[in-house]
Amino acid sequence: MQISSLVQKNNRIQVHIDNEYSFSCTMDFVLENNLFKGKDITSKQIDELSNKSEFDILKSKLLEYIYSKPYSKRELQSKLDTYSRKKYKNKLDKNKFEEIFEYISSKGYYNPLTNISKWVTHYLDKKKGSRYIEQKLAEKGYDQKQIKESIKSLTNIDNSHEVIMNLLSKKIGNITEINQKLKIKVIRYLLAQGFSYDTVKENYKKYLEENNLKEVKEG
Repeated sequence: MQISSLVQKNNRIQVHIDNEYSFSCTMDFVLENNLFKGKDITSKQIDELSNKSEFDILKSKLLEYIYSKPYSKRELQSKLDTYSRKKYKNKLDKNKFEEIFEYISSKGYYNPLTNISKWVTHYLDKKKGSRYIEQKLAEKGYDQKQIKESIKSLTNIDNSHEVIMNLLSKKIGNITEINQKLKIKVIRYLLAQGFSYDTVKENYKKYLEENNLKEVKEG
């Protein structure tokens, strides 16, 4: 068998063997493996080159995902699997993903702790509480222990107090009395932001005291 042509298409080189498409690769791959038109090649060499090229392409795609957004390992596997199904018409083999991921990680390109820290900071800036953050990051597939440690290192009681007070001020406004309907609405809102019930209850009480507000029963 022989390489009949090397055709560039969409930043890739299509390798044709005996006038039939065989596999795609990068220009660097062509140079590194000394591929050229007219080169004799065996079936074993084709399989080895095809697998090696696929590994390199998936590796580059994984790096692209890593640099685009702080994805978790689980999210990266899902995205690379989607790409593999689209490009190679095959589900991404779990062992192959682990091999690629371990290679990327060993080079220092991926650090889950850095990503967790970015997400925690992001949600804190949005005035979200610890429970909300833990749930969101757990859903993404991050380690629960690492999430808690990151939240602990980036937050403190005073910060939570300040955030809740600001949220209460926005929700309650300038009114002087709070009925039960508004109280329930405000507390539910704060709980939805991820703050614990005890934290919400404590800060709600302080807010009423500091602003001389009274609760009134309806009817």
